[in-house]
Amino acid sequence: MSGFEADENHIHLNDYFTKEFRNIFEMTAVATTILEIWNVKLQMQFPLYTFHLIASINKEDGEITLRFYRFRDYEGPWLNMDAIDNYEEEALLIIET
Repeated sequence: MSGFEADENHIHLNDYFTKEFRNIFEMTAVATTILEIWNVKLQMQFPLYTFHLIASINKEDGEITLRFYRFRDYEGPWLNMDAIDNYEEEALLIIET
């Protein structure tokens, strides 16, 4: 279920900006702000649940994907948190509510 949610609950931030406005530093700041807003909204609407919010930034093309899913103990995290340093093609920001 968490995998389905993580796959469905995502946006490609680059789709919302023209190429002229795709400065990686500014877009990373926008991504962080969006995750912070999602975090507050999810905590307010679903205070009994834990969520993982993820920003992934592809190091090669600068594509930024934002996603979230409800964490379920019996499934474990969608990403392998013990091997987070092995994700060499992407920079990751993970927020747990």
